[in-house]
Amino acid sequence: MSVKNIYILRLLAAFLTLPIYIYGQEGVKITENSYLLEADEVYGVDNISYTAIGNVRLYFQNTKMFADKAVYTHATRTVVATGNVVIMDDEQLFRADMIEYDMANKVGAIDNASGVLRGQYYICAEKLTRLDKDYYHMIGVRISTCSAPIPDWSFSFKEADAEIGGYLIGDHATANIKSYPLFYSPKMIIPLITERQTGFLPPTLGYSNDLGAYIGGTFFWALDVDKDMTLKATAFTERGGLFQGEFRYNVFQNSRVYLAGESINDALSNAGENNRWRYTSKTFLKLPFTLELTADADMASDYLYMRDFSFFSIYDNDIQNEENVFTQRYSLAANNSFFEGGIAFEEERKYSDTSAGYRLTSVASAPEIYFRNRYSKFGNIFNFDANLRYNQVNYTIINSDILADAKIDARTIYHRYYGDLRLYRTFRLPALRATPSITGYYTRWSGYNNSAVRESVLPAAYLVKKDNEIERFIPKFSLQVSLNEIYKNYEKGRHGIQNTFTYTFIDDVDQRGLPNLLTYDRIDKSNAIAWALKSYYNPKGWQSNLTLRQSYTLNTKNNRGLNPLEGRLYLSKNGVFVNSLELGYDYYADNLTTQNRDQIVYFTDELSVKLGNLSLGGRYIYDRRTLTDNQSEIGLFFATKLYDFEVEGSLTWDAGETFMHFDKLVSRSGKLDISWVSQCYSIGVIYQTDRFSEINSRTRTRQSTREHIIGLTFSLKGIGETEGRVYSIRDERNE
Repeated sequence: MSVKNIYILRLLAAFLTLPIYIYGQEGVKITENSYLLEADEVYGVDNISYTAIGNVRLYFQNTKMFADKAVYTHATRTVVATGNVVIMDDEQLFRADMIEYDMANKVGAIDNASGVLRGQYYICAEKLTRLDKDYYHMIGVRISTCSAPIPDWSFSFKEADAEIGGYLIGDHATANIKSYPLFYSPKMIIPLITERQTGFLPPTLGYSNDLGAYIGGTFFWALDVDKDMTLKATAFTERGGLFQGEFRYNVFQNSRVYLAGESINDALSNAGENNRWRYTSKTFLKLPFTLELTADADMASDYLYMRDFSFFSIYDNDIQNEENVFTQRYSLAANNSFFEGGIAFEEERKYSDTSAGYRLTSVASAPEIYFRNRYSKFGNIFNFDANLRYNQVNYTIINSDILADAKIDARTIYHRYYGDLRLYRTFRLPALRATPSITGYYTRWSGYNNSAVRESVLPAAYLVKKDNEIERFIPKFSLQVSLNEIYKNYEKGRHGIQNTFTYTFIDDVDQRGLPNLLTYDRIDKSNAIAWALKSYYNPKGWQSNLTLRQSYTLNTKNNRGLNPLEGRLYLSKNGVFVNSLELGYDYYADNLTTQNRDQIVYFTDELSVKLGNLSLGGRYIYDRRTLTDNQSEIGLFFATKLYDFEVEGSLTWDAGETFMHFDKLVSRSGKLDISWVSQCYSIGVIYQTDRFSEINSRTRTRQSTREHIIGLTFSLKGIGETEGRVYSIRDERNE
């Protein structure tokens, strides 16, 4: 039988008793139980076999096949297609020289195949046999996640078995860059997995003159769809073994468990601690009866831990924590529309370098019991806010002399009872909005005794002392007036001005000798009026905001009532240009004082510009509000893309605790990251340097130390990425 143009063949599988459909070229309708074959010419015998020649198109369920020639055999339900063959379904898309395929069971053999599995894995094979929906046997196969004819990277196997959603296990494997083999392995396993799966991650290895040579392995454990765990062990020839663990559990919306910890028994520690550790928690759980459990912590055993091991961290969003400030808070609270209350434990630790070792300052509130109302309306008369809090305060100062292997521990324990009540009402007038308020602060310290405390009894406030107890009450009167916004729409933009005036009065109570560790321990006097201005002009594509804050203290003894002016100017244009400037100006500063107090209290400016593939930026910081932190800092950064290279870099200088002098600036840190980025892989090198101060382990003296680090980054599309320090050296010097 010969038919020209288009033939629709009725293919009836006897054991399936499939119905037979015939459709013309004008409208092809394919049902789940029908075959459809189109071709220029078809020869065959009903229910035995058919031969189709020219523009062959064969459809069955969700499978499509195209070829120059195809022979269908009814008894075996197979089709043999040759010449420019293409076969596709939900799992595969292959081009081949020849395909022998069982259309009913979707299994068969493909010669000289090239194509895609699961839309991610690109495969070329001399012979590819589909044994089941997800199982393949391959001979002479090359696999990659790159789509190029000669992929940037690939793995080649003499023979391999693959399970989609599982693993490819192959014999006589080579890893290739382009067409060049890099290494050989008699056996290799590659994950063919889009979902999270249990298994080992790429290893880390390198050398540090401080830690020694090291090698580390990481194991990822997919416990379930909503929880997993990471375990890591790193062995250092000079420092021992670092063991790390991380657990993540998304309980349900807005509830999450994140726990991580690490430890090392470090015999050569310079921190005076051998059993060194770090612990992190970011956990929030909603419980029955409107209860909420919070565990938020990041703690370390000593002041050098982050310097030594932060580079090896496996933590979520890890921060190097150069300030060595660690906190932890655990609370169980009831939270509803009327009030919030609960019990908590909270601690803050700050490590500081000293000439002989370190100083640890710890403030712990253990326990803390608190209550805050949420329903704030009292009829239609006024609103109110109320807070009650009890704290048992443990204040500890530890001065550690590493040279003498000695510690001096000073500890103070006392109780604090605190409460405040604020009554206020907002009046909306035609041109302004006014909010008068009165707030009463009550505090009692029990078990605290300081001879510097002086009693004060004033008309509205008092501070009394008896035995080991101090009681204080201070009212605060305020009036805030906000003028309605003045704005105008121009042809090219909109301009607006907002003005807010605030008057505050707090009676003068002598604060000498009182604790100053928790919020509202100190409530300084105030008899001042403050003015805040916000002005913006936003033409198309631009944003500009100017904010000024000025306050004036009334009835000052030295007739210098103007407090420092605070200002901020923000400019941006479509993300191409962003500049933020902040300024503090002291009218009465005297340049001749011993502290060299000039009129600029602080000045910061941050600028970033993006020009095509080039991003540039910098920051300038001058801040003399505190004498213990860095007063001066300059930082620069850039990022660009040159051909297939991505380059990022940054430099930071500071002048320590001196005020801004460019001749005293010393390089603090620098980083350069260069990566070759291809379609499906990237490889890069990182150089990083940091300066800090620590004890010399040999001379037992304090030195300025600079650390130089070289790291490598490597990623394969569809396989994963790894980053690690491979070499570091600490250079002790005086700078």
